Amino acid sequence: MNLTLIRPTLALLALAASALAAAPQERGPAPAPARSRESEKLVSLLQTRSYLEAAAAADALLAGPPVDDAGLHAICGLALLKVGRIEAAESLLTRALARDPGSGDAHLGLGRLAGIRNDSPTALGHLKTAVASSRLFDEAAWQLWRLAKERGDPAGLENAWNAVRERCERDGRTIPAAIADEAARFRGTAGLFRLESAPQRAVVPLVPRTDATLRMVSMRLNGRGEYPIDIDSAAPGFLTLSPLAAEELRLETWGGGGSAIGVGTERAEQRFSRLDRVEFAGVVFRDVPVLVSDIVPFRGQKKGLLGTALLKRFNVTIDVRAGWMDLTAPDRADLLEARIDRSRVALDVPLYVFDATTVQASIGGAPERWWILDTAAGGHLVDEAFFRQHLENSGPPGFCQMAGEKRAIADDQTEGNFMFHCKFLTHKGCR
Repeated sequence: MNLTLIRPTLALLALAASALAAAPQERGPAPAPARSRESEKLVSLLQTRSYLEAAAAADALLAGPPVDDAGLHAICGLALLKVGRIEAAESLLTRALARDPGSGDAHLGLGRLAGIRNDSPTALGHLKTAVASSRLFDEAAWQLWRLAKERGDPAGLENAWNAVRERCERDGRTIPAAIADEAARFRGTAGLFRLESAPQRAVVPLVPRTDATLRMVSMRLNGRGEYPIDIDSAAPGFLTLSPLAAEELRLETWGGGGSAIGVGTERAEQRFSRLDRVEFAGVVFRDVPVLVSDIVPFRGQKKGLLGTALLKRFNVTIDVRAGWMDLTAPDRADLLEARIDRSRVALDVPLYVFDATTVQASIGGAPERWWILDTAAGGHLVDEAFFRQHLENSGPPGFCQMAGEKRAIADDQTEGNFMFHCKFLTHKGCR
């Protein structure tokens, strides 16, 4: 997946706060009991989502005596992956798998990496093995189930369900509630996200707005009417609807207990539902699972947003000046390239599907980090720790502004004209 920017003005959110790891120094081997304790400590930190602490602990281990332990290499690789250090993580995970081909933790990390690169067949293979043996079972199970659901193939859903069920039966675990609930609703169907119709190229008009910070299209849902839909590359899901839209469509909702949050907004409960039909510009999807949540941009409105899980199924061009979103088939990158005026291209930036759409960039002279690329935001945001360390004393007066608990980098061009092109590539790489 690639991005070509012209006058880039898309919003960024800090995703990770660490630079790439230095190569470990060669020293005497560490004692086995100590390695085991450190490995379990890292597992615990990852289970509690203490990712920065886990990455720091992994760095300390890798900077010490050489570690000849596949399990520790794998868990260190996962720790670095959680803070976006892909190259260092991949090196450790590959080394771990070479020493122990059955390492569930290594398969989990490599499965996540394949997913980040939009290579779902490879990701599925790794994640299925990870479910059988990874110490991070909950994450492995959810990632496998989510990917199988996203692909929508009935056989794939059944295989994912069986893998999770077998591990739970073997270990005396309870099947995670979210997976059990969705499996009861989706297993045995004709498939999810079924692409019933799609031209080689679909041109989707942008909905005219006075608020230029949002890019929107119109979608026909369940054949009942057209709804305005924000284009939100920071959202990992396929489609999210407001409660008012779901009510008008007479959708059954279920689940709950989780919450969604947008940048600068409070948390909102999220529930789940399914649309029979989603249509736009000749593209037709059938049996589409959706989220329903009353996030702040939805309050009092019948609308929705589309996210990365939809965008990555196409090559995408959005041209705000011309007022359209252009979708082409993933195997027809030539159609995408034919639409690009290279004289207007500022730079080509590789994109990765780190749940949301992400890029690697440096801001304010800081080391490169991973940032969410957010087509639905009107400014640039960084987290407080990053601001304090790198930006607080840089830039002209007024360059940085307080925005709730975060710092917002002012951007005079959020209403400017820009175009970006997304090409979702497989593991063969990004150009």
